[in-house]
Amino acid sequence: MTAVRCLFLCTRRVSRPLAAMAAVGMITLTVYCCTTGHKVHRKSTSDDVARTSQILHANVVDGGASVYAARRRRLQQVCEGNNGTGRTENILVYRNMSYGVVPKAGCTFWIRVFRFLHNDTRGRSLDNPFQMTRYEAHGGPRKIKMYRLQKEEDRRVVMATTRFMVARSPFTRLFSAYIDKLYLPDYWSSAGKTIVSRRENASSRSLSCGHDVSFTEFLGHVVDVGERNVVSLNGHWRPIEHACNPCAFKPDIVATQETFSRDSRFILERFGLGHLLQNHSRIDHVLDELTILTDWNYRPHDMCLTRKQLAGRLWRTFQINGYLTPGSEELLEAESSENLTKDKLKQLMFRSYQDSISTKQESSAQRRSYLRQAYASVPRGILDRVVKLFRNDFLYFDYDSSVDTLLQM
Repeated sequence: MTAVRCLFLCTRRVSRPLAAMAAVGMITLTVYCCTTGHKVHRKSTSDDVARTSQILHANVVDGGASVYAARRRRLQQVCEGNNGTGRTENILVYRNMSYGVVPKAGCTFWIRVFRFLHNDTRGRSLDNPFQMTRYEAHGGPRKIKMYRLQKEEDRRVVMATTRFMVARSPFTRLFSAYIDKLYLPDYWSSAGKTIVSRRENASSRSLSCGHDVSFTEFLGHVVDVGERNVVSLNGHWRPIEHACNPCAFKPDIVATQETFSRDSRFILERFGLGHLLQNHSRIDHVLDELTILTDWNYRPHDMCLTRKQLAGRLWRTFQINGYLTPGSEELLEAESSENLTKDKLKQLMFRSYQDSISTKQESSAQRRSYLRQAYASVPRGILDRVVKLFRNDFLYFDYDSSVDTLLQM
């Protein structure tokens, strides 16, 4: 029995409680099971890694997961005869699994998972990846390596693994980037000020704050910069093909933001890591999102917005995301600005969410409504340029690029 074979026995037979206790994920489980359980002492070779990748690939295609096989075939057909024009910048690797990072397509979730598996938690002892804050996932020193296909040695390692990436409709990805980075304060002092500087007769307050960029201004900036030099665009609104070129990365599994929960579970279970999602329900996910964005964004911006105004933007963001229902802002409006500490705001949001939890269908309909309203305010000429700039993303991942369909959602 080889070490590779033992890997699959370990991940299938080890109990979930024992799996959850593994301090460093699969590495500890494999060594424990394979040495004491199956008494296999030979170290894995590069051939073992390649065979493991082939086995997992076969499982992906033949294991009843027809949707993933269909996505993969679609991508292979579109990429046939070319390697695309984009770059592949950041790839995370854990054993025989690699992930092509795409900003604004679930990357915080997956960076947390990979850092947790590598025990790259900045010295903290965590029970699961979702105890990691957004800052801990994205900021500060990082021990985990980011691989790049442009480097030959990195490419050899990555292409021997089973690879996955997450796609997202350019329309929803751009709107999400705008809300997350410019409607909320994250990029006011950088991209916000740059975009406002293009505005005729911008007020001194707008120029110094960058806090009031409209969605139309944002999309105008994206197409103006992208048409000149697409790789100079910020990664959060750069086309996916220039963050993780799928024709070069050749993913075995294509997940999507639209089916993120199902796809993430599928991927983790394929690698024997399904235990990471234990006790992480849809409600847990929503409360986690409310906490992450509030902790990240709710800080003083007194010269630009009052505390009450900033709290209102956060509340509206969670309505746009389908977490808080329309009209629920009355709960916030009843509070005085002085009482709106960060903890008080989170308490109000948790209460509002738990008092009226929407079904998945209701949340989805609510998100579509806000998306349609946002794009309906944008001139058609800009929308046509957006479609042209992101045409390969629409094509690779089979998204509808029709503006008319978008406005009728």
